[in-house]
Amino acid sequence: MPVNMSDSPGKNPNQCNEEFRILFENSPDAIALTTPEGIIIDKNRVAYELFNFTDDSKYNDFPAIRLVSEKDRKRARGLVRSAIQKGYVKNKTLKLVKLDNTGFMAEVSVSVIKNKNSEPDRLIIIIKDITERLLYEKMLEETRDRAIESDNLKSAFLANMSHDIRTSMNAIIGFSKLLTTHHESDTDNKEYIEIIQSTGNTLLTLIDDIIDFAKIEAAEVRIVKSACNVHKVMKELHTSFEKECSGNPENDIDLILNLPHTSGDLVLLTDQDRLKQIFSNLLSNAIKFTEKGKVEFGYNIDLSGLEFYVLDTGIGIPEDKQNIIFERFRQLDFNYNTKYKGTGLGLSITKNLVKLLDGDITVESKKGEGSVFRFSLPLRRAEDQDRETKPNFAEMSNYNWINKVILIVEDNELNLKLLQKMIEPTGARVLFAKDGKPAIETCIANPDIDIVLMDIQMPEMDGYEATRAIKDIRPEMPVIAQTAYAMAHEKENIIEAGCNDYLSKPIRQKELLDVLNKYLKL
Repeated sequence: MPVNMSDSPGKNPNQCNEEFRILFENSPDAIALTTPEGIIIDKNRVAYELFNFTDDSKYNDFPAIRLVSEKDRKRARGLVRSAIQKGYVKNKTLKLVKLDNTGFMAEVSVSVIKNKNSEPDRLIIIIKDITERLLYEKMLEETRDRAIESDNLKSAFLANMSHDIRTSMNAIIGFSKLLTTHHESDTDNKEYIEIIQSTGNTLLTLIDDIIDFAKIEAAEVRIVKSACNVHKVMKELHTSFEKECSGNPENDIDLILNLPHTSGDLVLLTDQDRLKQIFSNLLSNAIKFTEKGKVEFGYNIDLSGLEFYVLDTGIGIPEDKQNIIFERFRQLDFNYNTKYKGTGLGLSITKNLVKLLDGDITVESKKGEGSVFRFSLPLRRAEDQDRETKPNFAEMSNYNWINKVILIVEDNELNLKLLQKMIEPTGARVLFAKDGKPAIETCIANPDIDIVLMDIQMPEMDGYEATRAIKDIRPEMPVIAQTAYAMAHEKENIIEAGCNDYLSKPIRQKELLDVLNKYLKL
């Protein structure tokens, strides 16, 4: 409301002026006293400091409008006119400038002091620097938006994960039931089995992604670097994904492997399994988002290191999505009806794995024309540890173990039966134990046991303790751990307990027989 200093009842003007001066000087906000035309007459200490005033003699007849940014001056003049008409305006936001031209955001209030004739005589302008408050409000708003976005991303992730798991389980259960309840032709049965195996592998990939994501979040991913023949790894990837491309009748894709001519003997010091996982994620995405054209992958060598790449002629990535696709739960399309399903974890996992291998990953893409992902790794050569000369047990087809005795330690009836059926064609004699203590007793009672398949998680005595006890009795007998655990340090714990090797569940028959054959042939 307008102020008339001479109208205060019971007080003389001098007393009013003194009280006003005390309030003026001790206000926590900047205050300027101006003429109705906007010429600064007086200002308090806070205004001096806020606008960097120094010697008053330099600022005689200084117009207040010069302290307003050019883009807000028209609005500021309108606020003054409004204040003169109404008597005051409150809490209007303007961008002001200090004498050194530094800008800041302010909340401005204007009150009119009238003379005895009720005419505008002075303007009191109160200024609050709200720069920090606006930054804080912006931070809160961004935090809220990120929280809402994160919640939406998690909801989309859970919905997609639920969809993928239920779809896979529906196929596995449905076709399994057809195998047992319908008398189909051998051709149909073979197709059903292939569907069950393929869907099971899809489900396992999903579970692996979730476990890897959890391990990355908990900083529990372990990198084990050893000699890796890059040329061989790339050829294995090409063979594996060529089957995937040719097996999809909806796609017309050429899978091209591009290797440097002189790279055949390149043995890199890196984590081979993680390198394969990175390429598998990138190749799977490239194939998924490409219906026609090509998917090309390979690497180049220069003085700074190796640059790997995966190129496709698929749908491409919009420019506004390229800076976020490596974030967790991110997908190109969150519509649940989209044809490109997924959890949004693959690229996030890939980026973290590349970082753990001391590399960096980038993407270049144009919508409708395709994408190219590049990741670099340092060129750290390793001595070839005779990896090529090790026997390839996966290629052996004759497992004749008629005179061998295998002890399976497993508390789950279904897993026990599965392992028995996997080993049955070899002719080996199989003994069983459902816990650690019976396993120890069986080893004592049967000195002809050649090898032990040891489950790690069991209710009474776990596989670690049982292995230690068995090794005390038969230190030379191989013990192969079989485990469904997936956390860090597990391999180290298994080896420390005395196991010679380990298999991760779900166990494939070929993998099982290869590992057993490795130790039974010794």
